[in-house]
Amino acid sequence: METGSTSQILRGHTDSVLSVAWSPYNDFHLVSGGADNKILMWDIRRAKSLLCAFDQHNGRQQLTFEGKLAHGGSVTSVMFTADGLQVVSLGNDKRLRVWDASTGQNTLVNFGRVATNSRRSVKMAIAGDSRRRLVFVPNGMNIDCFDLSSGSNLGTLHGHFGACESCILRPCHQELLSGAMDSRILWWGSPKPHQSVAESVAAEPTGRAQALPQPRRPAEVPAALQDAWSSDEDES
Repeated sequence: METGSTSQILRGHTDSVLSVAWSPYNDFHLVSGGADNKILMWDIRRAKSLLCAFDQHNGRQQLTFEGKLAHGGSVTSVMFTADGLQVVSLGNDKRLRVWDASTGQNTLVNFGRVATNSRRSVKMAIAGDSRRRLVFVPNGMNIDCFDLSSGSNLGTLHGHFGACESCILRPCHQELLSGAMDSRILWWGSPKPHQSVAESVAAEPTGRAQALPQPRRPAEVPAALQDAWSSDEDES
């Protein structure tokens, strides 16, 4: 970080790498997803850093390393759950998958077809705990929310006017922030006091958009998060 020099090069992908995530449990493990449809697990301490390639078929087809594909299209997002036990991935094949991080096995949770159209890297967000986890997935101008265990679609957040490509959770407040091509960052909070975004979505049946989290108005954004920048032109 200080010098900007290269300390190690991880070789294994045969096309552009679109997403990388460090394990929150093991400081030396990271996972990567690429345009070659692969997800690779790495241990940077080892001379041969590549640990395994994730296989969507769980070895049933006796494939070589080159044939082990995690998705039927580019892998646009990978991330670990907070405990580091699972990896969640999103692909251009319109599939969302959950993997066992220790074995690389596909857990076969069925989310159905996830109607994402992004060909670029996107960032998902995971909320909740070991009892129930939800994953927020950018989908066009909206954000879909799925139960990570059952695969159920719990609802859709509406608010952006351009393609949403990133969302992140504020863990201390369990609130969600999202960024999109409409040049807006939306801050999502539950319509009910003392309730997290995840609890708000999980408590309501699918389709009840009026009960789902809504973008907060600018006046509600805390002073610490507001942009106080100004230019000489603005002052004149």
